Amino acid sequence: MRCVNILLTAERRKRISNEDVLACLMRLTSLPLRTVSSEDHLPILRLAGKYQLSAYDAAYLALAVAENVSLATLDAGLERAASAESLTFGLG
Repeated sequence: MRCVNILLTAERRKRISNEDVLACLMRLTSLPLRTVSSEDHLPILRLAGKYQLSAYDAAYLALAVAENVSLATLDAGLERAASAESLTFGLG
């Protein structure tokens, strides 16, 4: 839903056309994406507090921890948190 809002806002501000909105949405729906539930806020809150991260960075870290995958970041603080959580990281 957030992507739809972003596209609609861009259209209203005359940055893109309605056709562009539809084309973007068609491309997005064709991607092999998998969504995860964001209802469990406790891991995000724990990681945000533990490492002084923003909610966005903590959510990114929580997902990487839950999925046991590498984390790609250029942010030094997020890199340190990932390392402390025994995750590998890249791009830094």
